Amino acid sequence: DLQEATKAAGEEAKTKVISDWQNFKNESDSAIAGVEKQIIELKEKIAKANKKEREKLNTDLGKIEQKLNEQKEKLKQKNAEFEANLKKVDNAVEAKNESFKREFKHDMDELGTALKGMFKDNVK
Repeated sequence: DLQEATKAAGEEAKTKVISDWQNFKNESDSAIAGVEKQIIELKEKIAKANKKEREKLNTDLGKIEQKLNEQKEKLKQKNAEFEANLKKVDNAVEAKNESFKREFKHDMDELGTALKGMFKDNVK
């Protein structure tokens, strides 16, 4: 009975970790899509700016796009790692995932702030 209870608890924990990861990944994919949409909108605004501002804004936007691509790659790698480690899900994996989730959300928030701040500094 004890072995069955332990196995059931392990399966329940594994199911929770999988569910939490999927929710995080879905939220992250939505956040990335939102930033990509903002980038498209900003490109349209940048096209209307004068030449000097346009050059600076394009440079700034390029940096943001590079950071976004880095975030997408980090998420892709972490997802592959998660799926590879799925067979041995335990508390250490869950803690590691939580740490990654916090860092990823923080980085995405910084990207959003950088996008919002681009025109505040340059267009009056």
